[in-house]
Amino acid sequence: MQYTFWQFLTPLFSGLVRNPGLVDKLASLDPIPGALEQLLWHFGHKQIAEVTGRSKRVLKDDSGRLFVDSRGSGANIAETAAFMQGDKQILIFSDAGGTGRSYHADLNAVNRRRRSHYLLEAGWRADNAIQGLGRSHRTNQASAPVFRPVTSCWLYASICKTSFSSVLSYC
Repeated sequence: MQYTFWQFLTPLFSGLVRNPGLVDKLASLDPIPGALEQLLWHFGHKQIAEVTGRSKRVLKDDSGRLFVDSRGSGANIAETAAFMQGDKQILIFSDAGGTGRSYHADLNAVNRRRRSHYLLEAGWRADNAIQGLGRSHRTNQASAPVFRPVTSCWLYASICKTSFSSVLSYC
C-alpha cells in the first residue's frame, strides 16, 4: 500500500495535539550535527583548517558548551596558510571555499606530510568532485595523496562510481 505525504504526517500531528508536552521535549533536544560539525567537535577547531563558504559555524568550547563563531572575509586565506605551514593538521574544504587553491604536499611548503583526502558528501557532479581531488594532487609535491571516498549510501556510491568513470574516460 502506498501512502501520501499527508497520510504519513496526520498521525504524527494528531499525536502532538494530544500530548502538548511532547513538543517541548522535542524542542529541548540537542541539535543533530552535520558531518562538518561532527569533525570540528571531535578533533577541535584548533586542529582543523576550515576553508568553506560558511560565514558562521557552531563550535564547542572546552567545557562542551555550544557557541556560534563568526568567520570574517579573510578566514579562508588564514586557514589555508595555517594548514600549509603545519599549524593545523586537518583541512576541510568545499567547492565554495576551495576554488583556486592548492592543498598538496608542496616541496616549497612547511607542511610536506602525505595528504589523506577523504571525499565526504561529494555532490552529484563528478567533474566538481574530480576537481576537488586535484587540489591535493599537483606537480611539485613531496608525496602523492591517498584518496578515500566516504559514504553510507550504496546507491550514491554506485552513481558516483559511474559518473567518475565517465568523467575520467575523457581525461
